Amino acid sequence: MAEKRIDVKVLQYIMGHAHIDVTMDVYNHVSEMSRIESEITRLKSVAIS
Repeated sequence: MAEKRIDVKVLQYIMGHAHIDVTMDVYNHVSEMSRIESEITRLKSVAIS
């Protein structure tokens, strides 16, 4: 859901977090991992070319 940019407050409610900072920590981690995976894919395509 975080990768699909669902509203953070909605995520907080769905995930049952009492504090938004917990949700944001999870959200940021997912977002960072997605960016890292995207960059690795891009680097692989450059190295093959």
